[in-house]
Amino acid sequence: MATLSKGTTYSITSTVTSQSLHDLIEAAVLGSLLPTDISGAVKFLVTQFPTAPDPSLYPFWYDSNPVDPIFRVFAAPWNIWIAAGPHRFEMPLQNTTATMLAKGCMVIAGSGASQFGIGTNPSLNMIGFLQDTCASGAWGPIANCGVGWGLYCTNASTALNVLITPGLLLHGRGVRAGALQGQSPASAAGASGPYFGLCLDNARSGTTLGLGCARIQIWGPCHKGGGW
Repeated sequence: MATLSKGTTYSITSTVTSQSLHDLIEAAVLGSLLPTDISGAVKFLVTQFPTAPDPSLYPFWYDSNPVDPIFRVFAAPWNIWIAAGPHRFEMPLQNTTATMLAKGCMVIAGSGASQFGIGTNPSLNMIGFLQDTCASGAWGPIANCGVGWGLYCTNASTALNVLITPGLLLHGRGVRAGALQGQSPASAAGASGPYFGLCLDNARSGTTLGLGCARIQIWGPCHKGGGW
């Protein structure tokens, strides 16, 4: 319930003046305001990090993560938060694999509508990148363009590249299913691709399933060629 704190206090011996009456109202503070305190269909946008707000009260959330600030909306039918810009766009899809998938996995179309999985060396079948860990059978946010997160490794047997170099073109050839590795634009010249994006920095959001999670510019599912 909302609370209203008066702007000034009168004692039993106070002299009430026009200014003190103005202060009583103009300096008052309204706090603990909830959507239910206001008549009509009012929705608030909350800014906070790292804890997500209660979606039943606040379905709009500006996640103020200093590394990855993003505007999110709560997708009620799937019970997940979906980024809606300004620099990344996501869609809810269901994990059809038998395992927990890591944040940053490059995913391909699943066996049914609105489903996804991962495959060995996925190429033009790529539909996006998973932006949160996702259990088997659960729904997860899939980014198909913008600035997001991707799993990075050196090859199929090596877990985590020691240094993720900004500016590398990213592809999925010869690496673990769902992962990426980088190639310099010079060495990529004339190559057939496909390249799914560009490595933006060497920051990693921890390690998941033995892989590093790096910020990438996601070009989309069908970008081919030896450069940008």
